[in-house]
Amino acid sequence: MILEKRNTLRPLIESSGGVHLTAYFINTGDLGHLKAQIQSAITKAEVEIEPAMHSTDQRLFLAPLRLLLTNDNLLKGIKHNIGVFRTAKTLRVLALPIEVDSGCVVATSFHVKPLLRWMRVDQEFLLLGLEGHMAHLYAGTQHSLQFVESLKVPDGFLEAIPKKRFPDAVGRKVVRAEAIRSLADWLSKHTRMAKPKLFVAGNCEIAKALKKAVFYPKFRKHTLADTFEPSQIQALCFEIRTHLEIDALSDLEKIVTEFHFAEERKAARRNIFQIAKAVALGRVRKLMIADGVKIFGRFNAKTGALAIHSHDLDHEDDDILDDLAQSVLAKGGEVIVTSKEDIPDGHLAWALLDGPTSELSATAGLRAQPRRADQRMAV
Repeated sequence: MILEKRNTLRPLIESSGGVHLTAYFINTGDLGHLKAQIQSAITKAEVEIEPAMHSTDQRLFLAPLRLLLTNDNLLKGIKHNIGVFRTAKTLRVLALPIEVDSGCVVATSFHVKPLLRWMRVDQEFLLLGLEGHMAHLYAGTQHSLQFVESLKVPDGFLEAIPKKRFPDAVGRKVVRAEAIRSLADWLSKHTRMAKPKLFVAGNCEIAKALKKAVFYPKFRKHTLADTFEPSQIQALCFEIRTHLEIDALSDLEKIVTEFHFAEERKAARRNIFQIAKAVALGRVRKLMIADGVKIFGRFNAKTGALAIHSHDLDHEDDDILDDLAQSVLAKGGEVIVTSKEDIPDGHLAWALLDGPTSELSATAGLRAQPRRADQRMAV
């Protein structure tokens, strides 16, 4: 069964409470450079978890990072950048085919902004190839492709059904309907848990009939090609990925336009304090946050109170943008991680609101610690 990234990453995004270590490492293929980043993360983590753990617990908590530091074969086998996510009871190491900023964050939840960006830019897709009496299913992203399964469809329905075998039109129609149903059931079996965009190559007539037979909201209307054979895979994937990149840019433009219209209706906010209040009240339908920027401090998800700090003080401090994103997702909202250039006037967050906004005072219940002049930023 096919799973979307958002389903496999959900436990990381939703995890909270207790000590959470998140580390991202840039992997250029230089083993020495990679190890230096891991050692730097260990050193920083030792300082930040010291107040929260006994020495024995600290050693156990950081043991996986120390093992990673000494495992040359494992490090050489990872071809992308690396993300490490550690709690006292869990550990996940991910290969991330996106740009990351090297660093380590210790907080009460994971630092997930890079994961949210990964879900947006590295879109998933399915490719269904209809070849002769066979249907082939592939699952891919912008950086990967895997074969899922092939299905032999009875009676060679993907080709012309021979009139000699079924001389009457009704008989041919029945055979075609049974085969379509078989193919639709097979596709549904693989997509119960996820429904990425589905592209089809091969018999156009069959593709149209299949689209009618299976409820699949992201079924692409037009086939990529009138025929399919495995040798076409690379060319078809290139075309699909180009489509997805164009779609992603178009979707972002639509979202930005939606935010601008919301501002005209007084239904959007860029002030980080008002946004925090709205998040706590469950009023944020969509939240856009800037990538590559951190605002350290503490966010009270119940009251919306913020305490902004000049730097990462301890294991309870986190990137406020990250905390706001997790809270919005937990309340059923949508989060878009994008370049800070997409958010007007140098602000780092932009919220589209639901419901009345009169309660969103920019200062009520909020406090910010003083910051040096060179650390000020538009929020």
